[in-house]
Amino acid sequence: MKKAARALAVLLVFLACASLPGRNLQTAQAAFCAVRPFGSLPEDYPAQVVEKGLLFSATAFPGGYLLPESAAGCAIIRMYDAQGRFVRTVRFPFRDEYFTVGPLIVTRDGGFAFAITPSGANRDNASPTLVRCDREGGVLWSRAYDGYAALALMAVFETESGGFVTAGQDERDAADELYLSYLDGAGNLLREARYGGSDHDQLIDAAYLGEERVAVVLATQSSDGDFAASRDGKSAAVLALIDGSPAPVWHIRLPYHVPRGEGFRAAGGAIYLSPFWGIREGESSLSDAVVCYDAAGRMVWERTFAEDTRFVDGEGTDMLALSCGQKLLLMDGAGNVARELTVDAGVIRKYIARADHELALSVNITGTLKTPLFVSRLYYRTEQVLNGYDSRGRLVWRYAVDNTPDYMSRTKTIRGDRRGVADFLARLDEGEHIDSGKCYNITPDDIFEKTGWQIFKFSDTCESFLVCGDDVYPLGIGFGGLGLVDALLCDLDENGAYELLYTYSWGSGLHRSHLGWLDPQTGAQATADYAYMMRDMMLLRLWNADNSITLFHADFAQTDGVAFIDMTYAAGEALGRVVYEDGTLRVETPALD
Repeated sequence: MKKAARALAVLLVFLACASLPGRNLQTAQAAFCAVRPFGSLPEDYPAQVVEKGLLFSATAFPGGYLLPESAAGCAIIRMYDAQGRFVRTVRFPFRDEYFTVGPLIVTRDGGFAFAITPSGANRDNASPTLVRCDREGGVLWSRAYDGYAALALMAVFETESGGFVTAGQDERDAADELYLSYLDGAGNLLREARYGGSDHDQLIDAAYLGEERVAVVLATQSSDGDFAASRDGKSAAVLALIDGSPAPVWHIRLPYHVPRGEGFRAAGGAIYLSPFWGIREGESSLSDAVVCYDAAGRMVWERTFAEDTRFVDGEGTDMLALSCGQKLLLMDGAGNVARELTVDAGVIRKYIARADHELALSVNITGTLKTPLFVSRLYYRTEQVLNGYDSRGRLVWRYAVDNTPDYMSRTKTIRGDRRGVADFLARLDEGEHIDSGKCYNITPDDIFEKTGWQIFKFSDTCESFLVCGDDVYPLGIGFGGLGLVDALLCDLDENGAYELLYTYSWGSGLHRSHLGWLDPQTGAQATADYAYMMRDMMLLRLWNADNSITLFHADFAQTDGVAFIDMTYAAGEALGRVVYEDGTLRVETPALD
């Protein structure tokens, strides 16, 4: 075990620099929309906050819920119990910096399977992958589609025999093709097929009809090939049934513009489409509709709505779940509305019904969904809430989520607590002459969840330390300054393992901020030959051509809290790009825009 350096004594204590407290997972409250499915809800409901995740992608599984998330170099599935309490995190290393996690399905044995699709500029270095897990989140096997860098896995289904069918979009050769693969229960490839013509055939969505048959809706510009539905080179909407044979079982040209991605379902051998954004052929007005086709491609019925209507994922029910304005409509197989729920604000994104909780709603309550480049399923400037109700309509638990990715968030908060402090102090010369009341755990949640590392800081000396396994490392200098200000996981040496990039400040008379780097796997450390005088710095991972990390001026908020421990700061002026070359850490200026 490496002994940490003894914290330097304080010569000068700065005036208290406090900030807004971070989110407390047990007591945090947010401006939620009021959901009244059966009557008025109490105002003092319990709340928990999830920092990252896509709540409208939450999936119910035996005993709880699964929430997928993508992070740099790691696919993450968070597991929660039926009462909304965090259980564990499943991590799967992935080489690409940008990728999507999903779709995710629950398997018949209570486990789950999920797809990972690279979506960044460097996706040629990684392969789309299907991961199979048991009910505890242990990885049973993974299937990498090597050589398919241009393939996007968009749908995964479990067959009656325990195998899997995947449907995706293959973008090779400057034209889109529909791709289908069949796997056995161990992930071995049984057969695969491609469908399309010489032009673009873009998969919108897919649904499983049983007996290894897959219904798909797509937009085609091809006038030849398997669908040949395009007219005059214009995109046309197509509904097709495929089973892995060389040609579709059948396909029809739809009399609508291409439906949105939330507009396709299959249940009980029937196919449902909704909504159709655009104008029906021969009509001059917009309309939203739900249309039912049978397994032979024949229209059975159609229902139209005056408001914007789309399917939402409805788990645990044999009814179709529709978001219609601010209402949730549950529709039976004959097209009749059997149940209606109303929210006061926002858009319903997901509906889950189960035995132990009557329902759960995921609601987008602020902002407009926008899709940043390369991260097709991470949305920013959006807050969502997932509500859990019992069978009597009483609220049991509620989640709120801020879906701002790390590289979009310009405000950060450090919040100190006492987790692991006693164990940490025992490593510092058996705690001799150390005031335990001045030591705090300030580890950011994402760092702890992805690595298990912990960061501790003393409020009197501002000295900071990283605990990694049995090793303790000092993080910069705190003497006369703020000590650690910001920390970010990285892989600057590109060896596939996490390192820690951090900023710190010191100096009583001549305040200065520095950039440090630490690789706990080898103990290697580096400090950039760059000093930001009389002010402090923070780190942001911005989207740009090379996904670089950038240094920013840190503006601190002044509120109550523990001095030098509880800090909230926002990015100000960009200072420079972080560069690591040949073992040297440096800051490249001028700053990025």
